[in-house]
Amino acid sequence: MRTRYSKPSSDIAPEFAVRMQDDAENITKYKDIIHTLISSPPRRNCILCQSLLEGETFENRDVEYVQCNICGHVQSRPCPPPNYPYSISGNNLFAKLYPDLDATAYINRRDRIYTPKLDWLLECLEHEGISRRNALNLRWTELGCGAGYFLSALEHAGAQNIQGIDADEKLVLQAKRFIPNARITSQRLPLHQTVKQVHTDIYVAWFVLEHIEAPHLFFNALQKLPKGTILAFSVPVFSIATLLDICFSNLQARHLDNVVHTQIYTDESIKFALNISNMSLKSQWIFGQDAEDFARYITLSIKNKMSFKLYEEKKSALTSMQDKLQELIDINEFSEQRHILAIKN
Repeated sequence: MRTRYSKPSSDIAPEFAVRMQDDAENITKYKDIIHTLISSPPRRNCILCQSLLEGETFENRDVEYVQCNICGHVQSRPCPPPNYPYSISGNNLFAKLYPDLDATAYINRRDRIYTPKLDWLLECLEHEGISRRNALNLRWTELGCGAGYFLSALEHAGAQNIQGIDADEKLVLQAKRFIPNARITSQRLPLHQTVKQVHTDIYVAWFVLEHIEAPHLFFNALQKLPKGTILAFSVPVFSIATLLDICFSNLQARHLDNVVHTQIYTDESIKFALNISNMSLKSQWIFGQDAEDFARYITLSIKNKMSFKLYEEKKSALTSMQDKLQELIDINEFSEQRHILAIKN
């Protein structure tokens, strides 16, 4: 297995600037949503391995979490109600994460964040004996394609047989506007049913699998795929970012927020899931935004406790050290993201 560590934080600088604003209104909204989760009945079984849910526990912003002692998956003890959190908040959470952009801003975001994912993936496939040209000629299906940034990167690189699927109709319309030649559909079928119906050479799922409440069904469905089928995905994992969300409970969480995320993976649970699927882990890219979260939480906490000049000085110092700090976290494999390439045995 090949492992790459780290990347520069400059690719997400615009998004970081937005997150540096303390969103008091959003914090209040999230607290109201979380109250519904806290009031929900407890899970009986682990959502990944289906064993009786037992293991080590921790509290995050009044919600108890359990790390399953069989597969290592981390999940909230309370079972989220159906269609949580959208049944409470409306279906605008992801629209806020992926705002409607003009063409220049759209391409800028694609090239900063999604083209590097594609370049890494093509490099990994070449190491597995699939040339860049042959890889781009494969049938690509992105599960949870959102506004289509990765599909746009694929098209820009020369791929022609691409399709995307997402449950959010507004995001699908955005994607169709920028990549009209791709097959992009809005559907609400569970992912395990989509896998059974959509035949492809490579499935891609960037930060999607942590949102499904029955991941065991998805990974079981992958068992039946033909040998050589490729799966590329990314998930958040238990990390420094998780600990920061627990410690700074008065500020807006990004990683394990009890709303958008009520489960996260571990290296152990990723391996367990791939074993269910009879897939081999070929490459991983380990990096994260833990150092960014550290800088954000500290600077927001000190903002009203020192003079403006001193505050700006310390804020600048924290920001300038992010990449070096993140490299250290990544190399110790305690960062909050995993990008994975796996191939069906």
